[in-house]
Amino acid sequence: MKNWKLVIEYDGAGYCGWQMQPNGRSVQAELAEALRTLLREPVKVKGAGRTDAGVHALGQVADFKSAVDIEPGRLRWQLNAVLPRDIVVREVAIADDGFDARRSAVARTYSYFILNRLYPSAFWARRSWWISRPLDLVKMRTGAVDLIGVHDFSGFTVV
Repeated sequence: MKNWKLVIEYDGAGYCGWQMQPNGRSVQAELAEALRTLLREPVKVKGAGRTDAGVHALGQVADFKSAVDIEPGRLRWQLNAVLPRDIVVREVAIADDGFDARRSAVARTYSYFILNRLYPSAFWARRSWWISRPLDLVKMRTGAVDLIGVHDFSGFTVV
């Protein structure tokens, strides 16, 4: 049984988040269904983390196990052919047996965007917070000092 690693990007606007939910489409469910179709076996896809409804990702890492013998580049091409256009598999690799997308993660980066101008944006509407009034950059920089750097947020996790 091979341990596979995927790196995925997606526009989460049409999804209830990463994790499978009984009440809506999820990125995890779309990947599992695409893999089941291509590999002709049920596959459990695990992600490095979960995203909420409407959240996008540029480098979400996932893993799954399968005994199917296929070249990683070919599997990537096939997945991208059957997945919805708002989910793209950037990388496919055979990982070490001990690799686990969630437990092997060494960092996570979250980006938040503010669009500060008088009018909204059709392009940035789902990717930013639009504020039409002037921002107080001095206060924002002062408040952001404590956010800069490397932090341990393990106290916010459920074990």
